[in-house]
Amino acid sequence: MAQRQGGGRESTWQVARRCLALLRRVQQGVTDRAGLLTAVYASEGDEAYGWTEGSQLSKRFDEDKRRLWEELGVRIGYDKTVGGYVIAEWERPLLDLSDEHIQT
Repeated sequence: MAQRQGGGRESTWQVARRCLALLRRVQQGVTDRAGLLTAVYASEGDEAYGWTEGSQLSKRFDEDKRRLWEELGVRIGYDKTVGGYVIAEWERPLLDLSDEHIQT
């Protein structure tokens, strides 16, 4: 778990919810960093990243992307060709539908 500003530790569930908010947003399509953070704040409230800014916020954001990869097998990365963050790699998709169900 990451350290909170002021020395406390972040809740494991809070971190998990932030990661899922990032994943939900990037599943909707290409977005920039601000769009990802907005999705987290909309889902988890203004205190989602412990009121951090600047390099501390960047560090927590990067840690959440790392956690998504290590824990869920989803790599979120910036794609220069589309100008935003996308799902760059997904080891185990969370939704597994047959071709027949996808076409309906």
